[in-house]
Amino acid sequence: MTHRRQFVLDLSVCALVVGAILIPSPAVAQCDEPDAPDCACFVNGGEWDAGGPGAYPFTVYIQDVAEDSLVLPGGTNPVRESCPCFEPDPTCDWDTHPSDPDRGFENGGKAYWQMVLGANSEALALWWAELMADDTVTMEFAGREAWCSETVSYWHRESAIPYLRGFLSDWWEHWRISNVGDLKLWYEIAEGSGGRGRWIDAAEIDYHDFEPGVNAPVPGAYIAVAEYDDVAKEFPNLDWSHSMIVDEMTVHRDGHGNVFQVEIEILEGNSGNRVRDDSPWDDLFTFTPQGSGWEAHFSGDDGIMNTPDDILRKVYGIGIDLDQFGQPYYDPARLHEEDHPGMLRAVLPSPVTTSDPGWDGYAVLLPSLIQYAAFAQQEGGSQLKSGIIPGGFQSLPDGNPQNALQIPETFVGTITVQLPGPHPLPIAGIELTWGPGSVPVGYSVAFYDDNDPQGTSAAVPDLSNHVPPGGLPTMVPVMLDEAMTNVVSVQLSFPDGSVPPGTVLSDVMIRFEGGPWEDASSEAQEVQRGVFVDVKPGSCPNSFNPRKNGVLPVAILGTFSFDVTTIDPASVMGAGTVAPLRWAWEDVATPYIGGSGGCHTMGPDGIIDLTLKYDAREVTQAMDLMSDGGELVPLLLHGTLMGTDTMIHGEDWLRVLGK
Repeated sequence: MTHRRQFVLDLSVCALVVGAILIPSPAVAQCDEPDAPDCACFVNGGEWDAGGPGAYPFTVYIQDVAEDSLVLPGGTNPVRESCPCFEPDPTCDWDTHPSDPDRGFENGGKAYWQMVLGANSEALALWWAELMADDTVTMEFAGREAWCSETVSYWHRESAIPYLRGFLSDWWEHWRISNVGDLKLWYEIAEGSGGRGRWIDAAEIDYHDFEPGVNAPVPGAYIAVAEYDDVAKEFPNLDWSHSMIVDEMTVHRDGHGNVFQVEIEILEGNSGNRVRDDSPWDDLFTFTPQGSGWEAHFSGDDGIMNTPDDILRKVYGIGIDLDQFGQPYYDPARLHEEDHPGMLRAVLPSPVTTSDPGWDGYAVLLPSLIQYAAFAQQEGGSQLKSGIIPGGFQSLPDGNPQNALQIPETFVGTITVQLPGPHPLPIAGIELTWGPGSVPVGYSVAFYDDNDPQGTSAAVPDLSNHVPPGGLPTMVPVMLDEAMTNVVSVQLSFPDGSVPPGTVLSDVMIRFEGGPWEDASSEAQEVQRGVFVDVKPGSCPNSFNPRKNGVLPVAILGTFSFDVTTIDPASVMGAGTVAPLRWAWEDVATPYIGGSGGCHTMGPDGIIDLTLKYDAREVTQAMDLMSDGGELVPLLLHGTLMGTDTMIHGEDWLRVLGK
C-alpha cells in the first residue's frame, strides 16, 4: 500500500523526480501511523522545537530546553505518550508487537516522534509516519521503547551541549543514546579520551569532600538510577534503570561549613508517561549506595509491596558535561548554598564498594573505545570521500547547509564514509538524510570492516512511490541484517539515472547497536518521592521485641523542602500491609543522613514531622520477625500524597531482639 500526504502547511503541489519524470502527489488519508500527530488520539504537549532554532554550544542551558518540553503558551502541557492500545480494548485495534501477546501499543505519540526520532516539527513527524506506514518500504526507524534516555539525548542535542549536536561527536556519530548503560559508556569514553564529559560513580559522592562537577553533580548534570541489591552491594542489572537531569541544587552547610544535605530538583522523561519536573529529592547522598534510602521502590511482578521480588533503586552514576576548556558547564544561578549556623550535622562517611556485573561484561570494550575516541578527535572524525568533493574529502554532513554535499544529476560513482579506524562498537547501520526535496533511488550501500574487501550490503529503502514534501528533509535508515564490528568505511554507489536534480546529502549519522539493556518502562515509573523515616524517634538502635504487644512509633520527617502535612496519613502502610492506628503532626526528630542501617539520637530540628503508631503484633506478623532475633531488618513504609497518586516511600531499621 502506498501513502502520500498533501500537507496543510504547504499548499503547493509536491512532485517526485524519478530520472526526468515528475509524479504529482495527491491528497491522502490521514493518521498513517496510529499515534501520528494527525490522529484524533494524539496529544500535542510541549513545544515541537524545544529551545527554538539551532543553538550554538554553551549559549543556552539544558534546563531551558527541557522546560520547553513541559509547557505551551497558556499553561502546563508536557510532552507525553498518547494513543496507547492494549487488548482487549474495544476502542483500538492496532498492535505493533503481534509476536508478543503480552505487549500492546505503548511509548507512542509525541514522546516517540520528538524524543526518540528527533522531529522538531509536526510536518516532519507526519512525513516519517507516511514512510513508516508503507509496508512496501523497509524503513527501520528506532522503535517505540522506554524513552527516558532518549529524552536526555534530545535535550542535549537541542541545547548543543556538550557538542554542537549533543552527544554526537568525532567518535560517537549519533545524537541519540537509548539506555543508561550506553550513556555511562559515552561519559566514560569522553573522560578517558580527553573529550567533553566526565563520569562519577555514585559511590564517589562524599559530603566531606564535596566538589560539584568533580565528585558530585551540578545543575544540568545527567543522573542515572538503577536497581540495587543492598545485601550483595551490587547493581545486578540495568533493566530497571532510568535517566534524568538535575534542574536545580541546594547545598546545605552546618555551623562548621560541613555539607550535610543536598536537595535536588529533577527533570525527566518517561515518568508516568510524560515529561515531568515534580519529583524532588530531599537529599542526594541518601539515595546513593552508601546512603540509607531508595530513589524508588516498586512492587515487582507480584504487585505487592515488601515482598522478595520488590525492585529497589539507588543512584547509579552521574554524567558531567564539560565545555571546550574541560570545565563543568552549568548555570550557577541554579546552584544554591544555604548556611545553618545553629546546626552541627556532620554526615558520617560510609565507604561502599559496589559491583556491577552487567556493566563489567560490557566494559571490556572501554580501553579500545577510549583509544579510538582519542584518535578520532585527533583526526577530526569520519570523512566523506568522493571525486565530486573539492580536494577529494570533507567532514561528514551534519545538518548544516554549509556542510551539505550537492550531488550532480549526472553523477555516477561512489561516495565513501571513511571512519578514523576500525570501530570497536557493533555498527547496526547508517542514517542518510537527503534534501530537502529530492531523494535518490536505485543506489546501494555496503559496509566494510578491516578484513573484508568485498563488503556487506544493506538493503536501501525504495522511496520511488513517495514524494518528499517541500522544505522537509528525508531521513533514510539503511540497516544491516546483523551488526558489524571493526567497520572502517561505508560506501554509497550510484548508477546512471539514480540521482534526481537538486539532490543534497545533508546529514550522515551512524547507528550503533546498543548495550543489552532496556530502561524501565513508563508504566513502572509511578511518580514517587523518597522520604526520611525514623522508627522510635530519638532512639538508636531501634530495638524491637516481636514477642511483646503494644504500639510501634514511627515518624516521617519533614525537611527544608518537604511538608509532611501533604501526606495522606491513612495511606501510609507499614511492612506493606499494616495500617496506622493513629497519627499526629509534631516535631520529634532530625533526618538521619548516613550509611544504610545506621541511626542517631538527634531530637527535634524545628520542622514538623508526621508521627504514626502501628500495632506491634501486626508488624511482627507482616514481617515474620519471630525467627529474626539478633538481626537488623528494614521496615518499609509507603503511602501517597493527599489528593494525588504520587507515592511516598522510605525505610528505617529494626534491631530484632531474641528470646
